[in-house]
Amino acid sequence: MSAKNDITWLLVGIDSGGTFTDSIAISRDRIMVFKTPSTPENPINAVISSVKKFGFAGEVLHGTTVATNALIERRGAKVALVTTKGFADVVEIGRQNRDDIYAIYPSRPEPLVPRERRIEVDERIIADGTVHVSLEADDVKKIKERLEKINPDSIAICTIFSFLNPIHEKKLAQSLSNIAPISLSSEVLPEYREYERTSTTVVDAYVKPIMSSYLKALDKHLIQEKLTNIFAVMKSSKGLARGRTIAKFPVNTLLSGLAGGIQAAEFTAKFLNYPDLISLDIGGTSTDVASIVNYRGGLQQSQKIHGLPVSTPAIDVVTIGAGGGSLIKLASGLIKVGPKSAGAKPGPMAYNTGGVLPTITDADLCYGILPHKLAGGELTLIRELSIDGMNVLAKDADITFTEAVMGVRRIFHENIAAALRSVSTERGHDPRDFALLAFGGAGPAHAVELADLMSIDR
Repeated sequence: MSAKNDITWLLVGIDSGGTFTDSIAISRDRIMVFKTPSTPENPINAVISSVKKFGFAGEVLHGTTVATNALIERRGAKVALVTTKGFADVVEIGRQNRDDIYAIYPSRPEPLVPRERRIEVDERIIADGTVHVSLEADDVKKIKERLEKINPDSIAICTIFSFLNPIHEKKLAQSLSNIAPISLSSEVLPEYREYERTSTTVVDAYVKPIMSSYLKALDKHLIQEKLTNIFAVMKSSKGLARGRTIAKFPVNTLLSGLAGGIQAAEFTAKFLNYPDLISLDIGGTSTDVASIVNYRGGLQQSQKIHGLPVSTPAIDVVTIGAGGGSLIKLASGLIKVGPKSAGAKPGPMAYNTGGVLPTITDADLCYGILPHKLAGGELTLIRELSIDGMNVLAKDADITFTEAVMGVRRIFHENIAAALRSVSTERGHDPRDFALLAFGGAGPAHAVELADLMSIDR
């Protein structure tokens, strides 16, 4: 698709995923969509090239997974934590409940801030909000000296009862602001529950530098190159905010990439007059499912992302590692599908861009339900490469080629069906009363079999 600079686009929406970056442009009389491979090494490149395909747009709205991926892949900032004396280990102690009650040797996620970067300060505000131990200038000076030695990328400040009286946090921020960007718990999450408040503040600090530089660079490109007048980012709660506002509290974008799909599902429910839907978004890397009840998707005030509690308003969605790029391999004599993905690079074998293991996309191509070209004809799939990969898998598993293709798809569907049950039957909803709404790059290709598994007839 060539650039349409002669059209006045009212807005362009960009969804940056792990495998593809999808965009949609809307004018007064037409809608145009465009798909391009994502650029994980620098997500900005795919976003900017997508916008340029359309030319100028009055508004550019963006759903992003930059903060999510930084947290999941543990490649965020070098964070230092400043907290009340005696509370430096809150992020490590956590809570006593187990995520997996059957684990013989339960494990916890490693804290984002190691012990040597947690600094205690001798101050105390008590439960009625009054100052019990004042913050002294000498203590602030010592903290500043320690932080200068640590040289952090960002600082999280979380003192006890600061949600009732933030005076000490603000004093600390004022004195330490020239060292690194700061996240204050009294601004990020002014609520009780120390572990969740500290964890959420640390996560905000952990993704702040990468999100700030990403949004600043994106804003600069879009505005300076006169591609738009307004640039806004989708929040985890389905709302929109300007890029500079998001940069202050990037923790609010951890489910940004999923929120647009849920909002679209709500709109579709109203448009088609189906009050109860199960939304099924199968992308290249993950599958996201949610229940829309009485035209509304749920919101949650707290969630865990890779074991770390984050207490911010967000869509109620279940995500699993299952997508078109999910790798298929043999493990201990059994065929395993995902959760690892080939992503945009090297991608499925059919892309001929270096992939050496078959993926769900390769199985779908062998099954005969994919065209030979994707992304508006820009991406050519080579079926012979997919057949070679599935043949090797079939030989190693000692089954026929057809059994391998059918078996892989069945495993994939059972994995996703478990997620669908978690938002339906496990919440007291009968899936037979719902319609299935499939979208995403691979959603419609698997919708019929999944509907059959769930006894959904619409």
